Amino acid sequence: MTDILKHINHDRVKELNDYLNEMKNRGLCQFYNKPYIPPDPALDEKIMYFPGLLLAPGSRRNLITSFYGENPEIIDYVDKALNHVIICMYGLDENLLFITGKTNPKEAWIDFTRVHNDPEYVNQLKENILFARSIGHKIWSITEIHTSVQVAARNYCRIKYNDINRKSSDIDIVEWLAYLKHNGTIENILNQKTLQDAYNTMTNISGIGPYYGYTSVAMFSTLQCASYEHDEMFCAPGKGAQKTIEYLFEDYKAKGNKINHSKLICEITEIQDKLFDLEVPIEFQNIETPYYGKFLKRDQTNYTCNAFEVGMCQFSIYRKFKENIEASKKRLVSNIDLTPFKQRELTGSYNQTNINLLNFD
Repeated sequence: MTDILKHINHDRVKELNDYLNEMKNRGLCQFYNKPYIPPDPALDEKIMYFPGLLLAPGSRRNLITSFYGENPEIIDYVDKALNHVIICMYGLDENLLFITGKTNPKEAWIDFTRVHNDPEYVNQLKENILFARSIGHKIWSITEIHTSVQVAARNYCRIKYNDINRKSSDIDIVEWLAYLKHNGTIENILNQKTLQDAYNTMTNISGIGPYYGYTSVAMFSTLQCASYEHDEMFCAPGKGAQKTIEYLFEDYKAKGNKINHSKLICEITEIQDKLFDLEVPIEFQNIETPYYGKFLKRDQTNYTCNAFEVGMCQFSIYRKFKENIEASKKRLVSNIDLTPFKQRELTGSYNQTNINLLNFD
């Protein structure tokens, strides 16, 4: 085991500590709908950061309060898992709205069995995406990381439709994931015994690398059907988390020592009380759901390995924005106007001229 306390830069640990605590404070303000006053512009609440804490306000909490906590007879475990994967792969929290056309988060989920078996349902989803595009919404986040899954999904659809020249479509990933449900791949991942086993099985799928593999199974692990849990001592750190580890251990690396990013994050998690002054607010330790009661198998009373991995990834982004606040303009929290989607839900079409005549309250 690395002598963390000897080799880590403690001044930089304090920077990370202050960032994590500030994100906790920001999350509590969001939770109670109170104004948040950032200590510096790079922490403005208009800038999007993913919270390290699983149940702090953000996309993961939103999923659990919508369909993740529903009776599995309404939406089965595999569909719960895959709807989360959709958000990861497209990169935007709003994509379930764009794809399903449903403005109620509890109804905005894709039925992957229908996708595999019902061409008319697939056409409906295509029309929903076209509508979202027609009123100016992007379907993909601004990143190159989803290129591999786009290619894998396109190649699957070329085989499915027997068209070797078929161009990529926004719906390809939905159809590809439906196939992975149909052939038992996703159920096999859910049936693994440890988080690392689930990750290894997930990343054996062509096109799915460490980022999608780890992000996906960390969320799968919260499902009641899974034997593994998201707070196990395993992680597959993304580039941002790797940058933070190298920032914390810069002097150690400069002396010729090799850096094992995953191992160091796990070791930091184990001795966090000796490095950090952190606490998980009771509001973020667990969550009540209508069907399961408390959603997590046990309350999350400390920062998990996953919380540090996500937090370190976002800390590296924060450091970049502190140096160049202009860069943050490409990462602002989206504010979706639901009015066109609600009108289309209610009437079957969208007429901008008559939209103010409708009451959606």
